[in-house]
Amino acid sequence: MVAVRSPLPRVCIVSPALASANNGNWHTASRWQRFLARVAQVEVRGVAEEGADGDLLIALHARRSADSISR
Repeated sequence: MVAVRSPLPRVCIVSPALASANNGNWHTASRWQRFLARVAQVEVRGVAEEGADGDLLIALHARRSADSISR
């Protein structure tokens, strides 16, 4: 069986803080997720894993997200 890929691009937003932190980084990630939801599959994560496939990575805090960016 072959998996069918969605025609929408896949976007990963990496934020150093997730919903439980309820801070500015989380609110920015949530806002961008809402903006992009109509045109992309969007996932907000604390870390982008090695080999995670996606079409675009948005890192909200370059220094804290440096490991995710280098992966």
